[in-house]
Amino acid sequence: MVCGDSLPDLFAIAGQKMYFCNSNFSFMENYIKKAADAFLVERPYGMRVDYRKKGFVLFNRNLNVLGNAEQTRLEELPLERFNVEEIPLEGEVVEEHSGFTDVFFYTDLTNPYAGYVLNLQKLKAYNRLMFPLAMALNREL
Repeated sequence: MVCGDSLPDLFAIAGQKMYFCNSNFSFMENYIKKAADAFLVERPYGMRVDYRKKGFVLFNRNLNVLGNAEQTRLEELPLERFNVEEIPLEGEVVEEHSGFTDVFFYTDLTNPYAGYVLNLQKLKAYNRLMFPLAMALNREL
């Protein structure tokens, strides 16, 4: 019996019996790695709320706008105008500064994909932070 490395080869048929092919665990590992990488770039790592400029910006793990994998600085990111008093400031770490607040939704210890292994409890805790924020901002996070 020969097992391939693609999804259709998840099961191999030998005679009348179907066997699970262990070689496809690499497929799942690659899938989880892609999901983890996408989480770091596409999902919010944090948010800066600027009270003086009356706006906010959501940023990813590279301190860039969501979807941009390049590393940058928070000060360079464009703010979205919003009634900042309506934005929930709940997160793992909340840092208040003069004129602005930084909220971080996960840390190295609470990252749902730490070590490229999905931790559903940590993902659930993260999503609990995202839900009220998504409702306040009227968008999918």
